Amino acid sequence: MLVSLLILGSSCASFLSSLGSSNNYTVEFEDPNVWSEYERIAFEDGEITYAEYSDAIDRAVACISNEGFQVDGPFSDETGRFLTYSAGFSVVPETEASETQRLRETMQHCREYFADAISATWARQTAPNEAELLLATKDFESCLREIDKSLIELPTLEDLYTFVDQLINNEVGLNAERARSCALVFQSRAATGPE
Repeated sequence: MLVSLLILGSSCASFLSSLGSSNNYTVEFEDPNVWSEYERIAFEDGEITYAEYSDAIDRAVACISNEGFQVDGPFSDETGRFLTYSAGFSVVPETEASETQRLRETMQHCREYFADAISATWARQTAPNEAELLLATKDFESCLREIDKSLIELPTLEDLYTFVDQLINNEVGLNAERARSCALVFQSRAATGPE
């Protein structure tokens, strides 16, 4: 039996929407004192390219694999902007808890050394601008109104990403498949949310 923990190479919309400058997680990545040597080299020109982002994820995946874990990916997500991967191990009941802990620690170490700061920066660099976000939100609202004419207005932008996640996970009482489709399109256009 394979236990697999899904880890996203750069995270999902709900995490990415929290990457505003007031977030301690992001501020930490803006501090060169917390960067690994690998990240310092990537940041030398002040910008992260897709090739650098992809290489960082590839290296994190290789690092995890080199510790003996089974890794699937990286794969492009539905936006084409981010990479995802999952890692796991064959379960032996007596060692499941310790292997799960070792996997989490390995993944954390590998991401911290190769990918966290680069992924966070890539997410911010590829964030939609205000006009793109507004257009995506209006299109999302129109898509939902085609499903349910009684929909008066969307949640505030602050709550919108939670609402999108609920639609994707079929937790809202609209026509599940069509609403999920609207939410996935919105998520792909506004994947990182407001700054």
